[in-house]
Amino acid sequence: MRGCLEEERMALVEFKAFIKTLDEYPDDSLILWDVNDNKSDCCDWERVKCDATTGRVMELQLFYVRPCYPFPYGRSGILNFSLFHAFEELVSLDCLSIDLLVGFRMKVMKKVSEVSRSWRG
Repeated sequence: MRGCLEEERMALVEFKAFIKTLDEYPDDSLILWDVNDNKSDCCDWERVKCDATTGRVMELQLFYVRPCYPFPYGRSGILNFSLFHAFEELVSLDCLSIDLLVGFRMKVMKKVSEVSRSWRG
C-alpha cells in the first residue's frame, strides 16, 4: 500500500513551514522531508511512523525539531494544532516541549494515548 494520505502529508508540510518561521535552520530530519515532491511518501520521512496496513500516520516524533531554545531572536509562535485533525489514527505524539502544546486539546485527537513533553537527553 502507498504511504500516508494526501491530507496527512499536507498537514506535515504545514508543520514544517511553521517550524521554518521560528528558525530558518530546522533539524536536519525536517530538511529531508521532500515537501515539493507530490509523490513523496511521508511514511518514509524521518520522525513519521505509519500503520503498515492503512498507511495512516500513527506516530509523530517532533522532539528537537529546531535547534534553538527558547525561540531564537525573541521570536515566538503558537502551533495551530487544528492541522493535526488530519491524523485520525495518531496514537503517539512526542513533542519538543510544552511550548508546542499551547492550546492543545486531547479531545481533538481521541486516539492519542501517549503525549510526551519531556526533554530528550
